Amino acid sequence: MILLGNILLLLASLFYFGLFIVLYVESKPHGDGLMGYGWAVILLNLGLILSMLLVSLLIAYKGGLNWIKGSVWTKFGWTSLVVLGSLLTTAFCALMKYEPGPLPVFFKVISSLGPAIMPPLLILSGFVLLNPGLLSMFPHSFLKWPLLLLAFYGAIGLLSGIVAWGADAIRQQSISKIYQKQQYSSNQQRMLNDIDSCDVLKNMVFILVFTDANQQTEIRNRALEKIKTHPDWQGEMIRLIHTEWAPEVFTFLASNDVDDLSRFTEPVRLGFLQMSVVIRKRIRSSTHPSHFYKGMFNWDMEQVLKTAERFRTPVVNYNKEIKEIREALNEPSEWEKPAFDCVPALDRYIRKTEQN
Repeated sequence: MILLGNILLLLASLFYFGLFIVLYVESKPHGDGLMGYGWAVILLNLGLILSMLLVSLLIAYKGGLNWIKGSVWTKFGWTSLVVLGSLLTTAFCALMKYEPGPLPVFFKVISSLGPAIMPPLLILSGFVLLNPGLLSMFPHSFLKWPLLLLAFYGAIGLLSGIVAWGADAIRQQSISKIYQKQQYSSNQQRMLNDIDSCDVLKNMVFILVFTDANQQTEIRNRALEKIKTHPDWQGEMIRLIHTEWAPEVFTFLASNDVDDLSRFTEPVRLGFLQMSVVIRKRIRSSTHPSHFYKGMFNWDMEQVLKTAERFRTPVVNYNKEIKEIREALNEPSEWEKPAFDCVPALDRYIRKTEQN
């Protein structure tokens, strides 16, 4: 057991010398060399940790820690924490050595010395505790000080790293929120500019998307005000609903009132039929399986059903037209289509309106 432990200590020493060469002998890495440096540090420290953990187990089993109260596994548990804490701190210090950004204060102070001093101290302590002849030469009160120093080094290092990285995460989150807010404001201003610059006599259709009920209040109200500057905005809606712009018109009608509901009864009916044409054309024009996805028609169908419900009266029912839209989703394609998510909602509406 002791021979095996000494072999493991020799192996740990080789890992340490390799780490020492990478950190203090080789020149500072650049470019792709930084990746190689990082992997070398990780693998060498991993070998060092595994070797020293096995040595700790042998020390506890052979009685090298009899001056510590508890079972063999209790002693191994405590020494394992010392090994892991000190060597993980060493690894972090080594990995952060060439880090250009802000580093934890503790790592800045010891990153140049910790990896050089702490592993040899750990290996030498293990060598003394493993070999009874050497162990008998030192009083127990003397042996505890290297372990306490290693424990302090590991605990403070890991704690400072956790605190520093936690603070950095909060800082990054704060920066992200500020960026998102700026992006939100920039996007909002872009939409307002699009609305203000729109010539409603020619391009009213392009700002209908801003009139959905879920749109920001300022943007929606600005778009509604702009639309109604058209001298016959309702007539323009009726014209557009008979074209491929029908989806945009339904975005408006699903969320907003019109001045003359009866004026839209038949145009809405024809608009639903136009939607079936739009759907069939979109399916036929798809040239790759990736063009199809389950939520492909979700938004358009949501606006269609909202509009159908808003304009439905005891004497006006759009059941037949919704059926036509539902059937359009079955338009064949040379590519495999998914089961569209909007189908159940259409089926429920059809059943409901048939019962009424």
